Amino acid sequence: MDPIRWFYVHSPKYEVFHHILMDGVKDCSGFMMCPVFVPQEAFSGSYKGDGHFLSGNSVKYNVLMNVLKRHPGEHILMTDVDLIVQHPEKLREFLEPYKKYDLTFMLDGPDVEGKNIGFAMIKSTEATIDFFGQVLKTLVTVPGTWDQGLVNDLLPTFTGSLGVFDPYLIINSNYYKVKQTFYVLQCLCSHSDYETNLLEKLCSVVLFLDIEPLKHLIPEEIWHQVQQYKMVMCHAME
Repeated sequence: MDPIRWFYVHSPKYEVFHHILMDGVKDCSGFMMCPVFVPQEAFSGSYKGDGHFLSGNSVKYNVLMNVLKRHPGEHILMTDVDLIVQHPEKLREFLEPYKKYDLTFMLDGPDVEGKNIGFAMIKSTEATIDFFGQVLKTLVTVPGTWDQGLVNDLLPTFTGSLGVFDPYLIINSNYYKVKQTFYVLQCLCSHSDYETNLLEKLCSVVLFLDIEPLKHLIPEEIWHQVQQYKMVMCHAME
């Protein structure tokens, strides 16, 4: 199997998740990691206190459009950075059958119809370029648009083939069950403010990973709260 190019955007405030994701995939030969660093200014001021904290931000889709145009006919991964990856070699094998689709999303959860854009495999075709071009155009012309809601609204117009990943193996933290096997877990938050979002996401991470070597990337107060949460949860699961 040829390696799949894996793209994601990261900025200084979420640098810890960049390291967590890279460490999770490690040297798995099935993926070519292609992180895209973006200055924090690209995200600062996006959150308006209502709805998703990245509403109206088009950074991810500018990157995606460039990637699709550079790699015609190729399947790529376009994901969020705040992911936990387990068993990367098995993940690579798991993804292969989904190449029959032009576009494959994770679901918001089992028995949930909504598509989640945090983990997507996309083939560069005329249909996908047209679709994400429309997403990008709307994001930059309609202030405050939430990209995931927009993608779901526009999907009926997509002319390519559409698939969804197994929602128990590619899952988000709202639906994870204790000791459940997964390949990718997306860490969710309440979209309130940076500190709260970071705390909530890291509380998901520490249930699976030792992030002590990365604590220099985490504000001290948040680090202490995460450690307290970990102790409580570990005791509860004994």
